[in-house]
Amino acid sequence: MTLSANWSYPTDIRFGAGRIAELGECCAEAGIKRPLLVTDRGWQTCPSPSGRSI
Repeated sequence: MTLSANWSYPTDIRFGAGRIAELGECCAEAGIKRPLLVTDRGWQTCPSPSGRSI
């Protein structure tokens, strides 16, 4: 048996240097009070001060 599916969900994808500073504002606009931020191991070695403060 082969499974197949389509998933369509409207979402914003924001990326770029310094964009993490916008996280609080974006969550507030969307009414999100407890966001889930998923990263990879590379985040721990991020040279950005904002990356280390999360």
